[in-house]
Amino acid sequence: DSHGMGGNPAPILGHIRSRFNAAVQSGELGDPNQAILVAGDPGDYLAYAQLCFATAPVKEVQAVRPCELSRFFVDRPHWGTGLSTRLMQQAFSHASQRGCDAIWTLAWQQAPRAFRFLRREGFDVAGSMTSMIGDETREEWVMVRRLD
Repeated sequence: DSHGMGGNPAPILGHIRSRFNAAVQSGELGDPNQAILVAGDPGDYLAYAQLCFATAPVKEVQAVRPCELSRFFVDRPHWGTGLSTRLMQQAFSHASQRGCDAIWTLAWQQAPRAFRFLRREGFDVAGSMTSMIGDETREEWVMVRRLD
């Protein structure tokens, strides 16, 4: 859902296979420069957020110590229940505790629901950039929220 409906699913499936396999996930879980926040019980996770503290921000992010919200997923049956907001607040709190002054993320321009959610959570558009999912070009919003 985060990558929209329609179009060619092959680039998305390739991206999932390369970024969400056991080896990659294991490395991310053990990386002290990342934090993975989960909602739900072991074996029955409902949502997760991934924060990266060592990622160099894109030029649009003006902050002394930014944190990247690299992933934020909530299982569809839990949309609209308040779980997304609670998890995002937990991400803000965690980033603040780590000394971050801003949190930034990319939002695909063809995902209006995600964009609206990020705006409600206080993110502002700082610019745009092009990224790749497989061999498919995507236009993304660079979104930033201050953590004062």
